[in-house]
Amino acid sequence: MKYLFSLGLFFFFSLGFAWTPEVFEVYCGESYADAGTGAITAVVASDLAESLKSLNARSYLFYDKLYGIYDPDIAGNPECVSAGRRTMVESYAAEISQALKNLGFSSPSPKRLGPVVQGKTGAKVIRIYAKEGFDSIASTLAPCSKGEQFDDTRLSLMTYSAGQLNNSPPMQLYYILAHELIHVVQNAQQFRYLEDTDKCTLPGWLGEGTADALAVYLTHKHFPSYYPPISLGIGKNIHGIRPYDKNLAWQNSDKLPDYRSSSFWTYLAERYHKGRYDFLSSYFAVPDLNPGVDDWFDWLDTLLLNDEEVKASTKGGLYLVFPDFLANYASWGGKKYPHISEKQWLQEAFGGCHTVTLSPQQASRGLSLELEPLSGQCIRVSVGGLNPGQLSAVKLMLSDSNEAALDNLHLAPVSMTSNMQGYGTNFNCYEMSKKFPQGSCLEKPFTGSKASKGQEGASFVKTWLSLPQETATGSYENLFILAHSPVNPSQQKHANRVKQKVTLKIGLETTSFSSTVKPASPKTQGRVMNPAASNADELGATPMKGGEAAGNLAGMMTNPELMSQMMFLMPQMPVDVASLMSGVGFKGLNQIVLEDVSMQDDELEPGLSFTILLMPPGIPFGATGTFKGVANGMLEPQTGLEGMFFPWPLPKEGEVPENAVVEVLEYSDALLHLKLSGTVCQWANLQRDSSGAVTSCSKVDSFSGEISKPFGWLYDLEQTFTSIDTPGMEVYRKDLLSSLANSGFPFPQFPDSTDNPADETGDSSSPVTDSVSTEPYVCSCSCEEFIEIEAMATDLEDLPEGSLPPAAFMEKMQCLPSCMMQYAQCSE
Repeated sequence: MKYLFSLGLFFFFSLGFAWTPEVFEVYCGESYADAGTGAITAVVASDLAESLKSLNARSYLFYDKLYGIYDPDIAGNPECVSAGRRTMVESYAAEISQALKNLGFSSPSPKRLGPVVQGKTGAKVIRIYAKEGFDSIASTLAPCSKGEQFDDTRLSLMTYSAGQLNNSPPMQLYYILAHELIHVVQNAQQFRYLEDTDKCTLPGWLGEGTADALAVYLTHKHFPSYYPPISLGIGKNIHGIRPYDKNLAWQNSDKLPDYRSSSFWTYLAERYHKGRYDFLSSYFAVPDLNPGVDDWFDWLDTLLLNDEEVKASTKGGLYLVFPDFLANYASWGGKKYPHISEKQWLQEAFGGCHTVTLSPQQASRGLSLELEPLSGQCIRVSVGGLNPGQLSAVKLMLSDSNEAALDNLHLAPVSMTSNMQGYGTNFNCYEMSKKFPQGSCLEKPFTGSKASKGQEGASFVKTWLSLPQETATGSYENLFILAHSPVNPSQQKHANRVKQKVTLKIGLETTSFSSTVKPASPKTQGRVMNPAASNADELGATPMKGGEAAGNLAGMMTNPELMSQMMFLMPQMPVDVASLMSGVGFKGLNQIVLEDVSMQDDELEPGLSFTILLMPPGIPFGATGTFKGVANGMLEPQTGLEGMFFPWPLPKEGEVPENAVVEVLEYSDALLHLKLSGTVCQWANLQRDSSGAVTSCSKVDSFSGEISKPFGWLYDLEQTFTSIDTPGMEVYRKDLLSSLANSGFPFPQFPDSTDNPADETGDSSSPVTDSVSTEPYVCSCSCEEFIEIEAMATDLEDLPEGSLPPAAFMEKMQCLPSCMMQYAQCSE
């Protein structure tokens, strides 16, 4: 409740402070305190001189005492700034202060804006110091010294190099003035001086970063085309380009990364606030959450979690916002800034990219990295050696002995030069974010554990859904950002920037397929299934813990009972097909599917497919060589028996059909590589005698193909990937369900489970913390659950038109993708 109140506090303060005066005046000289002189007591009345002794010469109280009586500041060369430049500086400063007022910032007057003195015309003016020989471009005095508490009486005295004011190009001059004036305004905001805040200084990524973001924004309002080259220091500031392979709080000796972290605040404005920066005035109205504890990451995380515009896109706070920012930021080169090449941008932004080359001949690679907290690294995956039109998928996987370490890591595609399933075109994160403001560049992860063969315990794995890509040329490039963003960000915790060692595996999935049934299609895919395994229909369909919808929502399992019933007319078949398809008696993989596909409504729809069923015990992990099996097939869109292919030649009574051959080239942790072939006869081509027995096939069809799948251990029953829940997965789950609801899916609105600290009075009645339980429904995949879903679906027929289904029904409906195999075994 305390923080919701604080967010509203801004409105009271911003209306309560008047922005007076609004006139600026350049003063050649320096402040009394900076000049270090004590001459003031000799020229004022003794009683006044005595009262001045108790006042800080940098406070507004000091200047108020002397207003209209004596000017304490020390004048220099009155011509240090030319008349023309004086007019320019004073008009720019007035324009900037008005713009900041319009953005909703509280007025610095009289607390911070100043000093306010009697100007040349006798009216009140705000003094800007111009100093010759100044050893810096500009400086704004902090409201307290390092190690002190914030002093609410101190002024923010702005001093500029007279040479800079005289000689800077107008665009640069505007930017410099804006930056310093924003510091003045920062020092007047509630997050700096409310009574429960004791911060003297802001961390650079917050103080300098926001000042530069606002300064660039205001400069571009006045000079829209001001984009100096990034070979110049000012150019890097204007573009907000800094190395984000370093921690967000990283500083070098010049502290330039502080200023250039403006890109993060620019992203927040453009991504969530339609390009406006007034959100910062509400952020700055919230005091430090933990006075005395340097934890501004926690402050930012809480604000993001409570920002309605951010919540419309994500429920993850800084945990998800920061890696999405890095993916957007990485794609600014060549897109947001066409005058900067992608290569040059990525070199400046991430120190370049780690490059990995994949092909069907080299389908698996490894990459070792070290990531600092709140940072990211660029990975370029270059794929070649494919046939034009061929489908493939790049898959990435992380492994660690610690599941909490995996929670820190996120994957986001930056750009993909080939057409992607679901997009119908190539992909660029920045362009996608502009087109779909409530979308996200982050891939939804799968986190799980697997048994470690020959070792005690289990290892932990994290991977992401990988969409098929179609290449017109036989090659393409994918850019990814691997980001480190902890579930509970803490500047204090991560200040030492201990690097996390990361083991990344990258693989290429490809399929080739040809048959005598129809001309070969370049769009093919292969699937490898173990019905006895929990991840029966491939890793890509592995759900998040709890059965929530994730990844490929259309990835329904094959119904083995239905398939076996359709086989009942197959003559002389001494094989229990139902047992084969359900995985009974198997210790290794036993179902392999080759299919050509077409793109229908952004989904891959099979046209012609052949399934090979291996004999028990299946293909064991680590095996190579030749294995025989049973092949059957289906030709879509034909229905019923007309579209079915049966094993050929038919076996003799009591024999097992062996019309298919699987050659295992590799079955290792890194890769599963198979070659397949077989012969079949279509239903219409079966020839029968007068008794109905099959005697021959008028046209025997053959097929062959090759499947390469990274991470071959996934298809080993002894190392099966098992989904686990983690704090990070909970955040992703909530974010996914929210995004589906925003897209029109009738999912129930889950409460925000963010735990805000109780306020000082102990009031814990906040609607955020007292809402419905956030415990996710856990699917049992039982027949009782399936019967409940069927019964509830029947009851929905009586709902009034336009009514939403009950939340309990929608929770159970989310079990369908992951429990389809188990539900299929339930009797009607």
